[in-house]
Amino acid sequence: MVPSRQRLRLLAKGQPTRATARGQGASARGRGRGGRGRGAHYPGRALRRPAAKPQGVVHFQERVQVLEFSRLLGAGGGVPSEGVSLGLGAKKRTVSETLAPERPGFGKLDQAVPVVPPRKRAHLLQEAMGKDEYAKAQRVHQKEMLFLKRGREKANATGEDFEPMPETLKAARRAAQKLRREVLSLHKDLGGPSPRKPAKKPASRKAPRTGRRPKSAKARK
Repeated sequence: MVPSRQRLRLLAKGQPTRATARGQGASARGRGRGGRGRGAHYPGRALRRPAAKPQGVVHFQERVQVLEFSRLLGAGGGVPSEGVSLGLGAKKRTVSETLAPERPGFGKLDQAVPVVPPRKRAHLLQEAMGKDEYAKAQRVHQKEMLFLKRGREKANATGEDFEPMPETLKAARRAAQKLRREVLSLHKDLGGPSPRKPAKKPASRKAPRTGRRPKSAKARK
């Protein structure tokens, strides 16, 4: 405790006493012994920083749902860069599998995911679709596949078709509308079916402004 005479002298000189300097000493002790921080002289600034919150931890379930699809030539998810696209057809079933164990060490993603060569792709599609159905689908898609392959080779050889990403929503819509016109023209030249137009929303029937509810609303109740 500070003696009363010494406390009176400090108060007379306008200096803080030990009782009023406890908060100030806390910030000074935080900087180490003999620290000369601003909080040691100004009581209003002698506030401790809040403790850091613990970081969240991500947990994974031990079992996951796996969706199985049939193999179909030219279906969704196909990559037509090598002549044979191994796409996903109709959904077959949903199964529950145990989550694969984490591989030790660091590795690239392409090393963990195997790449199916074109010949093996064709063999898998023939087994899934049947040789006759595969040959029929191959004749339909062969013309378009050759056109896409030549277009990719031409685009990679020159920088004419390289465009920067749109920076605004308006620019993205313009690019999408331009691409849609090109796709429609391409389908017309190849003689294929035109893409479906988006379905229009049915017009909603507005109730007359008579202060009464429509008959359909009464029928629901």
